[in-house]
Amino acid sequence: MDKYDFGTIGSGDAWNCEVDKILWLHEKYGTLCEEMEGIAVYVVANNFNIPVLGIRVISDNEILGEPYERELGRKSQEFTYEVIMKIIEEQKNTAEK
Repeated sequence: MDKYDFGTIGSGDAWNCEVDKILWLHEKYGTLCEEMEGIAVYVVANNFNIPVLGIRVISDNEILGEPYERELGRKSQEFTYEVIMKIIEEQKNTAEK
């Protein structure tokens, strides 16, 4: 897991494992992946004009039939921690100027 992709996360209120629908979302909206946990966070943040960053680990793949990889959980925690620490450091540096 040394590959990181940055892109649009599709989020909604339904579980999606239909390959044709996933491919349609990729084509129509340019989504990199789909999930259903973040939509509430994104809606609330948008309503209050608060920037939000979603970090997701793609641990399985309906299209390619890839199995779930448990080790990705630990690595995603490390990556997320590093991103948060970098954001905090940048905000501290900006506030000090």
